[in-house]
Amino acid sequence: IHSMFQDPAVWAAYMGTISLSGSDSSTVKAGVGRIIPHPSYNTDTADFDVAVLELDSPVPFNKYIQPACLPGPGHRFPAGRKVWGPGGTYSSSQEATVELLDQALCTSLYSHTLTDRMMCAGYLEGKIDSCQGDSGGPLVCEEPSGKFFLAGIVSWGIGCAEAKRPGVYARVTQLRDWILDNVRGYPVPLMRSLPQTAQAHS
Repeated sequence: IHSMFQDPAVWAAYMGTISLSGSDSSTVKAGVGRIIPHPSYNTDTADFDVAVLELDSPVPFNKYIQPACLPGPGHRFPAGRKVWGPGGTYSSSQEATVELLDQALCTSLYSHTLTDRMMCAGYLEGKIDSCQGDSGGPLVCEEPSGKFFLAGIVSWGIGCAEAKRPGVYARVTQLRDWILDNVRGYPVPLMRSLPQTAQAHS
């Protein structure tokens, strides 16, 4: 993830919480054992803005912590689709509902600086957006099947919730092969107690 410190000792994963301090009773904290940044990440353009974090303990799935599916390479997330991502205050990262925007439109708004590995979500009038502190957070889409798919990863933007300045996200369909290459060999967690809508990547 952009500007990520390479020392995993300075990072921790907080799950099952919307409090940035991790003070909720449902919070589960895990240390980060290893950080694998994308080798093609460009610090000037934020292209290939993705990293894989290996936690030092298994994730305990429960009603507060559930996985999202990785989309297939041909999975389409059309413009206008409602998606959910982080957005809130400096003390809490709350769920924000935004719309996926047309790629050509967003490219024009950002003076043609977007690449095929980027996508935009938000509203042209602003008001709702991810912000500082949300970077690396998920942008998920619920499909008619009831499954949630990871469409994007919070990457960059200009300001927060400003008009004609939507949030820019790393496009997961363009990065999934690299993600899978770096998680192969790890055990798939057992989720027998979870509803069928919460399943590992398919």
